[in-house]
Amino acid sequence: NVHVYLQDIVKIILDRREEKPIDLLHEYISVALKGEHVLLRDYSFISATQYNKACFLIQMKKIFHGSPHYKVVSAQDYHQCLCLLCTDFSREVIAEIAKVLPVHSSYSDTSSIEFHSSLASVPELFYKFDIEEIRKALNLFFYFDEFMEKAKGVFKDLGSGEFKPEEQVMVSLVFTGIKGVYERNKNSSFLFPYFGTVIESLLLKAQHKVKFEAHQVYTVPEIQSLLHGAGTISFKEFSSLLMNHPQIEQEILKETEIKQPKEEELQRLATEDSPTRSPTVPQPARK
Repeated sequence: NVHVYLQDIVKIILDRREEKPIDLLHEYISVALKGEHVLLRDYSFISATQYNKACFLIQMKKIFHGSPHYKVVSAQDYHQCLCLLCTDFSREVIAEIAKVLPVHSSYSDTSSIEFHSSLASVPELFYKFDIEEIRKALNLFFYFDEFMEKAKGVFKDLGSGEFKPEEQVMVSLVFTGIKGVYERNKNSSFLFPYFGTVIESLLLKAQHKVKFEAHQVYTVPEIQSLLHGAGTISFKEFSSLLMNHPQIEQEILKETEIKQPKEEELQRLATEDSPTRSPTVPQPARK
């Protein structure tokens, strides 16, 4: 994805036409390494690479999730916060999230907002949710958007027709469908969560119906066999289990880690004597 950043910096240099473009290049790289290059950029840029997505999610958390005063917000209000950092942030992403999140317990009665929601194409946008739940759902639906779209397709195919997030389908069939998604996309450029993370989420749903040892390693066929008696699961439940798995956030944080050489390694390279032995010159083959 280096071409994304090369095209971006070239455009910035041409637009600004500053006398010292090298200084501008250094500044751009410095800001990008800090993860701040995604602020106040359009949606096409912040969603262009996984690094950009991860940086945007981390900046969003730093800026809007540090206050102790805002714990419950509507999906619509949260979208407005996103638009302060990215003016054209996709409303569809937040709409998808609002359809799968449970309404906050303090606002379980949505009749008070019935008038407002009746005017919207997505009434769930006016419901109020725990702000941390929205953030974790955004991690999942924005960072792993391709995977969630394909997972949604699995639930739709297993359902009774029109997709409904709350419709129950067999856990074992969901596992088979998700496994097929991974197999069909193993050579694609899409970034999916670790398969083990998805398996653990399904096993959490099945823990009251099947017996398994928490610390035992199971093969994929063994897991498939275990899940045959695991009951049912909805896309809503699947999304909730997956977004609350700690591995999801760890994968996002890992994406932004810049591997720096250790100080002692740099010192060793700096003081290392050049080799005294002459390089081996290949001899011509004898006839």
